[in-house]
Amino acid sequence: ELLRADSVASGSNCKTYRFILAQFKAKPSADSQNKLIRGADLIKMGIKQGPIIGEILKHIEEKRLDEEIKTPEEAREWVKKTYFKLISP
Repeated sequence: ELLRADSVASGSNCKTYRFILAQFKAKPSADSQNKLIRGADLIKMGIKQGPIIGEILKHIEEKRLDEEIKTPEEAREWVKKTYFKLISP
């Protein structure tokens, strides 16, 4: 909205504002998207409850945003490869 107000005040056609707004609306927020994997899933895989769960979920979300992980299966495989010492045999 600040960009819009600035564009209007400077006599601009608001092209950049409309572009950014369209991009924002096209991408759902992280909270509204389905998570690839949840804490309960990690516990079922054998990872003990604790701060590590949040760290793993944060890393998975970053990789999802970077489009390195796209499916729940890829997320589970990444967890196994990255945190194999924490997973029960």
